[in-house]
This record gives sequence, structure tokens and C-alpha cells, in this order.
Amino acid sequence: ALGGRLPYICGPPANFMTVMSFLCFLLAVLPTSERTVRRASATYVVLTAMLNTTYAVRWMPYALRPTAVALDRNVFPENSPAWYIQTMAVIMLMGCVGNMAPSVPLLRVLLWHRVPPRSNLQMVWQAAARYQWCLLCWSTVLLLLQLLSGYADARHYRYSAVDLVIWSTASALFAWPGLRRMVHAVLSHESGAVMAGAVVGELLGSRPLSELLPLSKRSFCCVPLDRVTKAVIEENTPNPALFAFTEPATLGSCDRFISHSWHDDPDEKWEALQRWRANFKSALGREPRGWFD
Repeated sequence: ALGGRLPYICGPPANFMTVMSFLCFLLAVLPTSERTVRRASATYVVLTAMLNTTYAVRWMPYALRPTAVALDRNVFPENSPAWYIQTMAVIMLMGCVGNMAPSVPLLRVLLWHRVPPRSNLQMVWQAAARYQWCLLCWSTVLLLLQLLSGYADARHYRYSAVDLVIWSTASALFAWPGLRRMVHAVLSHESGAVMAGAVVGELLGSRPLSELLPLSKRSFCCVPLDRVTKAVIEENTPNPALFAFTEPATLGSCDRFISHSWHDDPDEKWEALQRWRANFKSALGREPRGWFD
């Protein structure tokens, strides 16, 4: 009896451990190295392709010849009709195809359209969150099939219900920017860098650290780059009017810190900025926000 229940006992924990392992893997990737982020992107694409190909190969015979394939009793109850077997197999195959859709933007970045490391890593996290949403969707459809058909037993219901909890929790974790910001702050020692910057501010402005740190968080702003005109690039003095177009920003929400020399050719600076801006918009579909020096 225990041997028959073992797949249902070990299945959900195995799914949970797989999700948590990948979550820890992504949390360890910092947006400071383009090579590391690209490797993480490639790893995600390869792993998802291998997993879904393996599942597709497993379920394809059930979809094509449901009565000619030996049934897996851990998945199908005894006396399962052909339509039930085939429907479940088709749901699983559609899930495998849908699970690969979030990887398409990453393939584009990996093969020919490069983006900054932070933006690339953000795309990996978004793809992982959407992957979990895909798992959640087809698991919900699978549970509805089991409930409405009446062929599954309590073991299958529990297995599917626990999977729904795992996928919904995982999708929330992967889609939560605050989690990775906190972990990355610890891993990259950003707290020490912030403190060092505050010390410099204290020396220059004669203001205490307890006042400077909260003030810097409240006053940090970015400007959408479509508001930066060529005239701003050409000027050799700061333009206070640009501040009117800034927006409040938090840690990780600034896409690029831009600093330039007043002595460089303004046309070359403008063209370089517009090239990067166009590549960013093409890859992420939105206007980049930058801290402009």
C-alpha cells in the first residue's frame, strides 16, 4: 500500500524542491556581470526546453494511441476510458508547448539582440514567473478534468491540489521584485556601498548619517529618456529644467546610470544614447528610465 502511494507522497515535495532550487539559483545571479547573466539566461532556456521535451515525449503516445500504451497507474486510475486518457495527454502536451512561450524573448536576447545585464536578468525573472503561471493554469484544467470526469480518486485530487499551491506560491515569489532586491543587496554588499556614500555626503554637507540615508532614499529620482533632449546633451552646465521631468525611483527601478563629459562631441553622445534607448525599447517594450549626470 505504501509503495502504491509513494509517487503521490514524493511528487509534490519533489516539485517544491525543484522550484526552490531554481529560485535560489536565480537569486544568486547578480545584475553586475553581463556574462553571468547571459549564462543564467541560457541555463533557464536549456532547462525549460529539456524538461518540457521530456514531458512531451512521455505524453505523446497517450495522445496518439491511448488504448495501445500501457497505462501508468500512478497517473491514470484503473479502467480509465480512452477519451479520458487522450484528453489528459492533450492537456499535458498543450502545457508543455505553453511553458516554452516565456523563453522566446530570452532566445531573442541570447541570439542577436543584447540588452544591459540588469534588464536581461529582469527578463529571466519575468520568464520564470510566467512559466509558473503556465504550470498553474494547466494544473487547474487538469484538476477540473479529474473532478468533472469522476474517474480520478482522492489520491489524484490531493496531488493536483498540492501542485496548485506550489505553482501559485512559486509564481508569487518569482514575480516579487522586493525579494531579489533584498537578497542582491546582501550578496553585493550594497548596504556597505550606501553607507560609504552617506559618509562622503556627511563630510561634504555636514549632515548626520541618520538624516542623509532616509533623505537619499526619498529624493532619488530617474528621468524617462524620451524627456532628455539633444539640447541637454549639448549644454556644458547642468539644466535645472530637466528635474521637472523626473520621477521617484526605488532601488533596482533605474535602468541606467548615465554620466558624460561636457567636453565630448555632443552629436556622438546623442547618437550613442539614442542607439541604446532604441535597443532597450525594442527588447523590453517600454521607455528606459535613467539617472542623468
